[in-house]
Amino acid sequence: MSRIESKQIRIRKNDEYRALLTETLPYEVPMLFSNDGLYRAIKSGIISKLKSEHGLDIFEKKVTVPYKYKIKKNSYESRELAVMHPAQQIETSLFYSKYDHLIIGLCQRSPLTLRSPSSIASYYVERVLSSNVDHSKRSQQAEAVDGYESIPKTGTSYFAYRKFPLLFKFYDSHEFLRLEKKFKTLTRMDISDCFNRIYTHTIAWAVKSKSHAKLHKTNDTSFESKFDKLLQNANHGETAGILIGPEVSRIFAEIILQKIDLNIIEKAAKQDLHLEQDYTIRRYVDDYFIYTNNSETQERIKRIIPEALTEYKLATNNSKTTDHSRPYITSISISRHNISLAISAFLSKYVEFKKEPTGEQQKEKTVVYLNKIDNTSKSVVQTIAAIKRAIGELGSYDPNANYFLGTFKKFLSRIKGKEIKSDKGSVEMSLYFFLTAVIEILFFYYSMTMRVRQTYQISEILLLIAKIIKCLPLDLKSTLIRKIVDESRSIIYQASTDFPEYKIEVMNLLLVIQNFGIEHLYSKELLSKVFDFEISPSGAISVTDKLDYFQLMFLLSYAGDVAEFSDVIDAAIENSTKQFESRDWGEYAESVFTFFDLLSCPYVSQPAKIKIAKLALRHISNTNINSRAASLIEEVGNKGWFFGWHQKADLQLALRRKELRTPY
Repeated sequence: MSRIESKQIRIRKNDEYRALLTETLPYEVPMLFSNDGLYRAIKSGIISKLKSEHGLDIFEKKVTVPYKYKIKKNSYESRELAVMHPAQQIETSLFYSKYDHLIIGLCQRSPLTLRSPSSIASYYVERVLSSNVDHSKRSQQAEAVDGYESIPKTGTSYFAYRKFPLLFKFYDSHEFLRLEKKFKTLTRMDISDCFNRIYTHTIAWAVKSKSHAKLHKTNDTSFESKFDKLLQNANHGETAGILIGPEVSRIFAEIILQKIDLNIIEKAAKQDLHLEQDYTIRRYVDDYFIYTNNSETQERIKRIIPEALTEYKLATNNSKTTDHSRPYITSISISRHNISLAISAFLSKYVEFKKEPTGEQQKEKTVVYLNKIDNTSKSVVQTIAAIKRAIGELGSYDPNANYFLGTFKKFLSRIKGKEIKSDKGSVEMSLYFFLTAVIEILFFYYSMTMRVRQTYQISEILLLIAKIIKCLPLDLKSTLIRKIVDESRSIIYQASTDFPEYKIEVMNLLLVIQNFGIEHLYSKELLSKVFDFEISPSGAISVTDKLDYFQLMFLLSYAGDVAEFSDVIDAAIENSTKQFESRDWGEYAESVFTFFDLLSCPYVSQPAKIKIAKLALRHISNTNINSRAASLIEEVGNKGWFFGWHQKADLQLALRRKELRTPY
């Protein structure tokens, strides 16, 4: 019987580039986008050879332009994320390697923080599905990893974190209950547009002091000056605001916010307010939880926090400040409880797990018993109605989306690989009707909160379902796959029409649907909405300048080897090639990603690769351009870089890495 096993992998701490694997990319990048190829390239010396042998200095330390894109933050707001230029990612990794212990020290100063680095990670845990584990060798399952010969497949973070890596764990903690017992009122307050408003020079104020920073402006060798310069260079030289997405930005902000925490405590003490007696505060990144026992203290602390933030050019978001009295239960908590009841009522009605003897002495196995759904439509309607009632006054599907989809994923994982029986009727028909209902319920909820994290979750669920239905007859299996494809098509069309600026969400789903077979590829008309190309009445394809790097890579991955789409692919490549005509293309992160991924893409023709290489090399010299272009392509063309062309067959691994790097 298959089961989940955990394996501890020891990390080699002297690997100065390992931060590239966890610290420099946003969580919400395409599931096949990573730094694995960049990591291999720098470890093997290819990065240095690009300059010494080919004259390309695009990885030099300098001011660069990040690649920015938008995602849905929630049903009403967007968030602009940024991917650093590879040169700055490398600099970040070296910076971590040099200053990691100092970073930890600076992130241990505040007693108020709920999430901060506490030590350098020594291990990561890899969860593997194993059906034949030799438990006698369990103690030998720690492996040294240098990151090159074997890149950590599911490494999560450079640092180990205290206390709560995710905010919901604070809500579910004993500490939250203890604070409720001790304090009568709770005020929630957050910093307005925190990362976009951080002034990078304030890192020096936080590490030393404002007066010291003003007196020593010319000291470019200090930790704080280097950190300041690093984030400026990564953001086109800007001092107002830091990039949103990379973990390094959160650490930069945490150092500043911890200093502000200490200032808040000091200001309160001057008013004869003592921490943990008259009040206490907990801060999760840019969210404050203020606990007090009377309205006077509450109001005084509510004035002190904005004052302390103002000194660092930050401000609170008054519209989001809320006061609560005991019991500290939110509409989100109530909604989650009721959603749990609705899901449980549906699943327990049709599925039961029973223990049965295996035939071997004193051994049992878990068997899945299914009850046939007599009326699938009625069951689905009733369950969705219960979910809608559970949402109630909350008015949004977003806050409990992780919980909802996570519950279904865990339940289906329990079914996968187990023997299935039915007390009444056909096992195959019972499974078919049950999964039909599950698919409809899942896609309903997903359509209400189609964000990047939820796309990852439903992608994992769809791949789980694909494994479960392997036992079904071909006709039933094909019908379920068609239902998944049709539901996905409807959502992709609607999202592309209603929210054309958000692409990552639907493009990730496209990759999963592609996994069900080439016969389920969507039409050019639908893809034109996702990938911003136009189809003339005569059928001619024209690609607009809206087509960005992520769209281009998804398009190539989705249809690059399909003859029917060759005109679209050719037009997209031709359009993207133009950016290398500019002499300063290497300063732009998007152009650098595009350059290496086009040269290594199996769906880009050799003539197109030669053209791209020549355009880049001509800015250096025209001498021997043909042979130099061929040499460059040979150097970089047969290696993976940023987009995982060869990972499509193992989407589950890509999704597992995402699962273990859950965003804060």
